[in-house]
Amino acid sequence: MLTSDFVAGKWISRIIQDRNSDIKTRQAVAAQLFFSMLEQVFEHGFFHADPHAGNICLQDDGSIAMIDFGIVGYLSSDFRRHQLSLLNALQSEDVDQAFTALQAILVVPPDANLQNFRVRVERNIRDWTLKQYQPQLRSAERSAGGLLLQNFRAAREAGVYFSSQAARYYRAFVVLDSVIVSLDDHFDHRTRLREYFQKRDRRVISGHAASMVEQIPAPADNLVSRMIEIFPIVLQQLERVILQPPSFEGVFREAHIIVSRFASFFSRLGGLVWIASLALLLLTNLP
Repeated sequence: MLTSDFVAGKWISRIIQDRNSDIKTRQAVAAQLFFSMLEQVFEHGFFHADPHAGNICLQDDGSIAMIDFGIVGYLSSDFRRHQLSLLNALQSEDVDQAFTALQAILVVPPDANLQNFRVRVERNIRDWTLKQYQPQLRSAERSAGGLLLQNFRAAREAGVYFSSQAARYYRAFVVLDSVIVSLDDHFDHRTRLREYFQKRDRRVISGHAASMVEQIPAPADNLVSRMIEIFPIVLQQLERVILQPPSFEGVFREAHIIVSRFASFFSRLGGLVWIASLALLLLTNLP
């Protein structure tokens, strides 16, 4: 059964063409589009796979509506987990974690030059990160979509390739990103990524906390297990607060990197402590 609904508003393609349109409106729409793609992918598991400007409408109430769902992408839970890890690594400048997450969604033939691909990807990520500290650059010159296209070229030249679901997702992201940078010439992808992760973590923690309250009174084992689920997320939140991008340069940047590494280490150490606690809990309850 086919269903349809009436959408009233202004098409994003018209807003982009109208260079005299309100800059605050353009910036707000760009942010909405960026967050909408992340929410579709990581919180619903499916996404509009052809989000060009002609398929997006700014409604009169300020919300956005998408039309023409002829192409829709679906992502497995494993892919979403690896992609979350990749994006988290990008916004925290962890190149090793970024490549590890990217490698997990690759198809690597026996004759592929994986080492060459790694060198190219790490260089692309470092160059992209440096550009985030150069606000005088146009958004298109430091966009996440540009980084994806560079990594696609590196994959092709190294003989590795992405799975079909990854290729569809990345294509959709590149298309939407071109719309975003056309709307907002100073869109900050890295800051928006951090903002999304912070809001997402708060939603997850709130959901777990509400669930724990509903279970009271409950067996101690259940409450402890829920706390163990929450704790790594709390640690990630703390790490992101510590790893906020510095507003200073020179020697202070070096100090920031050192502090960031210590924060990352203690975050992982805390996770290991909680895993050990879970193991001890299970052992004490064995017959």
